[in-house]
Amino acid sequence: MKFISLPKSSMLLISLVLISVITVFSSLNAYDWQTFDIIPITPGMIYACAGSGLAIDSEGNPHVFYYTPRLNSNLHYSYWVDDSWQHMQIAYSSSGINSGPSVVIDDSDNIHIFYINQSQHPTYAFYDGVMWQHEVVDSISIGSSWLEIAIDEDNVPHLAYTGTSSSQLRYAYKSNDQWLIQIFDGGGGQEISLVLNAFGHPHILSASSSGGNYRYFDGAEWQSEIVPGVGSLTLDQLDRPHISYYEVNDGCYSLHYANKNTGVWQSSLVDPGTQHNKIGWDNHINIDEEGTIHIVYFAHNAARIKHAWNSNNSWNTQVFDIIGMWYSSIDFIIEGNHLYASYYDGAQGMLRIATTYQGQITSPGNLEAEVDNVNDIDLSWNHSVASNLFTNFSGYRIYNDEDSLVEFVFPGNNQHTLTGFPEGEHSFYITAVYGQNETPPSNTVEVVIELLPPTDFTAETTYQHVMCTWQEPEGTYNVTQYAVYRNGNIINQTSGTNFNDLNVPPGDYVYWVTAIYNTVHESSPSNVEDVIITGTVSTPIFSPESGVYQEPIDVAISCSTDDVQIYYTLDGNDPDESASVYIEPIAIEDGNIVIKARAYKTDWIPSEIAEAQYEIESSHIDDDLISSSTILYGNYPNPFNPETNIRFFLDNEKHVIIDIYNVKGEHIKRLVDHVISGGVHNLVWNGRDKQSKKLSSGIYLYKMTTENYTSIRRMILLK
Repeated sequence: MKFISLPKSSMLLISLVLISVITVFSSLNAYDWQTFDIIPITPGMIYACAGSGLAIDSEGNPHVFYYTPRLNSNLHYSYWVDDSWQHMQIAYSSSGINSGPSVVIDDSDNIHIFYINQSQHPTYAFYDGVMWQHEVVDSISIGSSWLEIAIDEDNVPHLAYTGTSSSQLRYAYKSNDQWLIQIFDGGGGQEISLVLNAFGHPHILSASSSGGNYRYFDGAEWQSEIVPGVGSLTLDQLDRPHISYYEVNDGCYSLHYANKNTGVWQSSLVDPGTQHNKIGWDNHINIDEEGTIHIVYFAHNAARIKHAWNSNNSWNTQVFDIIGMWYSSIDFIIEGNHLYASYYDGAQGMLRIATTYQGQITSPGNLEAEVDNVNDIDLSWNHSVASNLFTNFSGYRIYNDEDSLVEFVFPGNNQHTLTGFPEGEHSFYITAVYGQNETPPSNTVEVVIELLPPTDFTAETTYQHVMCTWQEPEGTYNVTQYAVYRNGNIINQTSGTNFNDLNVPPGDYVYWVTAIYNTVHESSPSNVEDVIITGTVSTPIFSPESGVYQEPIDVAISCSTDDVQIYYTLDGNDPDESASVYIEPIAIEDGNIVIKARAYKTDWIPSEIAEAQYEIESSHIDDDLISSSTILYGNYPNPFNPETNIRFFLDNEKHVIIDIYNVKGEHIKRLVDHVISGGVHNLVWNGRDKQSKKLSSGIYLYKMTTENYTSIRRMILLK
């Protein structure tokens, strides 16, 4: 197969090919091939013409290259222009060559060929519209070799050919005006096929000791695998490989096909041969735009050119030319809806080209439409596909409203469901597609889509929470989500039929819900619900704040929210509306007391629970309270900022240590560590650590230690 990137062409020849644009066939089993002579060579001589490299330019004109090894071993070129064939010799070539040159035409109609020159070197030639440029690719002498050329989208040539031995495969491409050559051992032979994938990476099929060797470059490195056979290679639109090849069993030749569509190679028999008829000796595979596999091949002893194509997973074959000599070199390409093959008729001594056109136009009719599942549309129609064009019929196009293409439906279906249409009026028609051709439209049908909203929507409040519930629209299966709105803004999308809107700020609100169909189309609103959120009561405040105090205190409780009722407890339990009602300040005279308070207001969310802890202990020392024993008194003031007094009494002279700790037990500072005389003493601590750094607010412990006395008390640094 030749890799060609070309615009879609019109008919092959203006006056030479007389096939109409729409061809109606009368049988499922045949394409309407027509053959045309290119140039006479030498009748009755084997190998009088070697090869027939074929390419088609953007105007649909064929270009054929071939050797004449039994005559003058030259490379010849024939092309169609101005309703006639033109012929020229473009190079001298080596004698004894029996494999043809390879040719491609790029998007600018420049011709690229790969051939063996007179010195038996692989040679690349380029015609830029003015003259031929020839350059030797490789210095090796290869004699008769199978050659393949492909051009990527940057017009860089890629070449594959047999090396110095028949078991050596070589691949070359041009980079920065230099030929880079990759050599593969164990994969040459006289049959090589080269194609490029969508990324311009080469795929090569060549011979191996166990059949075929399929190599391809994956963008990083070469990969290689053994395939069922060697012959011709092509890639489909997904870059999956397809090959045609022949097998020989007990002297019987048969044509086979294999693909890797499922990830593993799978083979099928295309054309069984007989012991006296070598089927598939020279074969070429290609894929048309509808994905149909085509193989053109030579039935050797029967001297027939045959065409095979796959229809409904079965192979059909036909003979489209009978030639009198047993040898012919074939090339086969597909351009648009045209199939082209070139070959040599040895009996007539004639280089020949054959072509066929695939496609027929018939219009669908009786289109009907019905709405289903609220916004699905069921379409059905009648259509008779011409019997022999079924494999070329690609499907239906469905159009909506202003000639907008909606979907493509593959063959075999005369009904289709369109899903997820928006609300409103819609019209539809369909066409049938045959290759590049499209039928006139069918009749037009109109439908009306109404997207049903949710029903029975409710929005109930609990404090600052709004509980929304609803029922799904009746008789629909296409709702994918619901959109919940508050004051015109979407606040949630859910697949369920309820939603809790938590901690809504005080205010007046309007809630509703809509249904989302097929993730994109939204219904009208449900019924609307008005909601009023009053607010949350502020947390009560204690005055004075928590702390250790030296004198009895009165604790007042207040709240910044108006018209509230405060409840409190002194036993550690959380207050509710059954607790004590706060009326006047609470007297704290001694001990350690915890007060908890909570404020309530009608229709409002109660406040958070406030908590304060108070400890009353005397800090001053009267003379009549001085103990006769060693004792550590409470500090004063407490809480303090920035400093406090620490007093203690010694019954006699002692060694005294006083340390400061935080509540984690970490040592902060040592205030005293020496012998002190008996009596009352006072130390001042400035709230700094042993590095004289200011400490943060918190509870701190001070500890006094003597030889027979230890006491720990706490104090609060409050900034």
